Amino acid sequence: MSLIHIRSKENDFEISYSENPINLSGLKGEIALKTASLWYSWDNITEEYKNNEIKYRSSLKGLVQRMSKDPREHKQNEIRKDRQSRSRAVGEDGVRVEQDWKILKLPNDCEIDFSHGKIHELLGFDKKIYKQGINYATKIGNITKDIDQILIHCSLISSSYQNNLKSDVIYAFTPNISPRSLINIEPTHPKYLPINRTDYIFHIRISVTNQLNQLINFNGECLNFVLDIQ
Repeated sequence: MSLIHIRSKENDFEISYSENPINLSGLKGEIALKTASLWYSWDNITEEYKNNEIKYRSSLKGLVQRMSKDPREHKQNEIRKDRQSRSRAVGEDGVRVEQDWKILKLPNDCEIDFSHGKIHELLGFDKKIYKQGINYATKIGNITKDIDQILIHCSLISSSYQNNLKSDVIYAFTPNISPRSLINIEPTHPKYLPINRTDYIFHIRISVTNQLNQLINFNGECLNFVLDIQ
């Protein structure tokens, strides 16, 4: 049995063992994820995604453009939950989004412009200007920005599949904690999978993606993995 501790700030990286290869002789040739820890540090609202701006028009103020350069700072909109646990975003002029109900409520003489940027995709609204007092979302919305499941890939893996396609996923899970929290992974019964070679391990490549195999940006936070070879 061999334990391999790996630490990196990259979401796709390779560790070389060329100077000290891991000998697989006498072992079963199987590998499992023993433990892992990573931060829920990815963002769903950023300038890169073009969804960090909201434009609205009020008869009192004219055209106003709101922009949050850092999605972790809610200076203009505050997020809170009421007693029924309905998430709401409340703006300075009373513009309110009730996400669970997917209702956009606007005060009189106010309109919100979702034709600008892509914030409408997160909330499930159409790419247009809304003027009515009560507006209903037409889509489910994508508040997680396509990160519904996290896949940990390991280049040593064989006998792993995503649908009908061969894969290198060693572990997959759905995050169930709050953003900016540390995710600790300790499988009760680690699943051992065959290693795709039988002699020596000269390098290991690890990557972390969403369910669409798109790399996740952890904003420079450390990723820690412990692999067990037997």
